Amino acid sequence: MANFIEGIFHTVEGLIQSILAVIQSFFHLIYSLVYGVFTFFWGVLEGIAGFLGASVHFVLSNIVVLTLVVVGVVIYQNRNKPGTASNNLKKKVQ
Repeated sequence: MANFIEGIFHTVEGLIQSILAVIQSFFHLIYSLVYGVFTFFWGVLEGIAGFLGASVHFVLSNIVVLTLVVVGVVIYQNRNKPGTASNNLKKKVQ
């Protein structure tokens, strides 16, 4: 009887370890993909920085500043446009 209970315990333990291994491999896959993409973009930034003779952090900060300027211009232009109603709403008003 003791061997039977011990066998059930080891079976349950093996199932739990298998489930945890699958979860761990899923997280490892996500980590590998994120690390690969980050390494790729960091390499591209290093290439651009080497071409320009600047540091990677300088190039990255310039990209961030230019992105913020573009976002500001787009928001400013959208705020100055008059609102337009859809065709159905215009027909109902007339």
